[in-house]
Amino acid sequence: MFFYLIVIVITLPIVELTGLWWLNARIGILGTLVWILGTAFFGASLARRQWDRYWTRLNRQLDGGEQPTDTVLHGLLTLLAGLFLILPGLLTDTMGLLLLLPFVRNAVIRYGNLRFQTYRLRRRRGSDESDNGNVIDV
Repeated sequence: MFFYLIVIVITLPIVELTGLWWLNARIGILGTLVWILGTAFFGASLARRQWDRYWTRLNRQLDGGEQPTDTVLHGLLTLLAGLFLILPGLLTDTMGLLLLLPFVRNAVIRYGNLRFQTYRLRRRRGSDESDNGNVIDV
């Protein structure tokens, strides 16, 4: 996991600078600056509005005694989208805009749940094999 984090930290700025250089070549420096600042302000305001909606829904669910799992996950992904939109770059802007779409967030949550269930099954299967089938009553 740490290796992937290092790879992302090293390659993401290179990819983002390459994308901004490409955009600069196409629309010029002024257009590139407008793009960077526009997506930052647009993303921050849109993420803030969606976050307020999820915060209200979270409080309503907690007051009603419900488990707000999906609301929390949607809220966290919305905050991540806002962070991506504030960071300058084409790739992070694209990821941020996509994460602001509810059906994309639903797909990310479903994928995360699937990965988590697979991880739990592997761990359970690994622990079953490690005790050689012996049951110890306490």
